[in-house]
Amino acid sequence: MGVHIVIPTSVRVADAVLDRAIAHAAAAGDGVQVALPVVLPAALPINAVPPRLLKKIEHQRAVVHRALARAGHRGRVDVIQCHSIAALARTLCAERDPAELVLAGRASWTLRRALHAAPVTVISDRTQARSGGPLRRHLPREA
Repeated sequence: MGVHIVIPTSVRVADAVLDRAIAHAAAAGDGVQVALPVVLPAALPINAVPPRLLKKIEHQRAVVHRALARAGHRGRVDVIQCHSIAALARTLCAERDPAELVLAGRASWTLRRALHAAPVTVISDRTQARSGGPLRRHLPREA
């Protein structure tokens, strides 16, 4: 089978969510590749990374290495500069033809829709309150 690619959707993804995403990818027994995206606005050159952002990425890298060690894998960890998560994921899917793409964190509908090249799994700390229909607010009745 192919490699399982894990991509955090933000530098603010909780360590536990990233850990669960890597454990999920490693459970298949195939290769694991983790791509840590450094997302920069289009107005900035791709190599203009602020030091605060690099510090957060280095923390995520350490979390990833610990999670891979716990899972018993020596997966590949890359820090990749890009302008969007969707563009990065499409590029990685075109290059590697993964068995699964695992998004760690909250993934918007537009991001999930943009990824059709491989099966996508989203692992998040968010729980869904209700599965059917929109949530409704109950307004107080007027007397």
